[in-house]
Amino acid sequence: MRVLVTGAAGFVGSHVVEQLLRDEHDVIGMGSLQHNGESWRILDAVKDENATSTFSWVRHDLAAPFTGTQVNRLGHVDVIVNVASLASVDASIKSPIDFVQNNVDLMLSTLDLAQQLAVTQFIQVSTDEVYGTNVPYADGHYTPSSPYAASKAAQESICNAWRETFGVPVSIVRSANMFGERQSELAFIPRIVRAVINDNILPIHVDHEGKPGTRNYSYVGNVARYITQRVTRDNYAIYNTTLRGQMTLDNFSLALNVAAILDRELKYEFIDATVVRPGYDRTYALHGVDWYTEISAGEALRRTVIDTARRMGLDAE
Repeated sequence: MRVLVTGAAGFVGSHVVEQLLRDEHDVIGMGSLQHNGESWRILDAVKDENATSTFSWVRHDLAAPFTGTQVNRLGHVDVIVNVASLASVDASIKSPIDFVQNNVDLMLSTLDLAQQLAVTQFIQVSTDEVYGTNVPYADGHYTPSSPYAASKAAQESICNAWRETFGVPVSIVRSANMFGERQSELAFIPRIVRAVINDNILPIHVDHEGKPGTRNYSYVGNVARYITQRVTRDNYAIYNTTLRGQMTLDNFSLALNVAAILDRELKYEFIDATVVRPGYDRTYALHGVDWYTEISAGEALRRTVIDTARRMGLDAE
């Protein structure tokens, strides 16, 4: 199949691209490289010299509509996997209007593209954060706490409307917090790695009772494989991906695990997240599809920590 992946130069998008190529699909990667996308991730994802599938890159700001010429140049596309979104909670708090507007606009333009290309499947990659902290097992009610989470809930609602009104064959895949190779250095695990190796104090968010936040963590490679398995399905569904072997840890325990992998001491301080991050969610979780994992959580965390340290040019030995 010929699959278009938006946000292909992002953390998650690059792993989706890599898995699709491994599954011998031809892939078009798309993004603006203006936000969190980095070209080195694409180079890393397509490095398999023995791959028989093809990869091409199209640069486009997804918040802008596609012209007829651009659509024609894309040619035939079977499936769109929409990974692209601004995804930083802190950035969404700092500039909420621009942040939410970007994620809504890119959703509209990408769905419009799907209509024009008449794709057989549109997969929207979403998050457990649409449920907020008050529905820890995701019983179907949106209660987003941050502008980022609200923008993802809005994207899901727009997808549902385009399916019902225009017949766009949308499926939604929600995931817990992802970790893995190629993650942004602003993410929590890379920040732990840097602090531990540099012998710095790591700020750890806690609630007003002093309890660290708890998250479900899924390895991005396992989630990418789950997403790509949906590519060959033509039915509409919403998938809450609870992967067997995924980690459920509070932020402090995760930091201790990373320090143990590096065989270094963890220096830390607890920070009241309700002060520095309004709308702080103490817990995220999902309850849904129970799907096997190819790589165990422990091995995935070890790979992530070592790769992150190497990429940062830090001595993890």
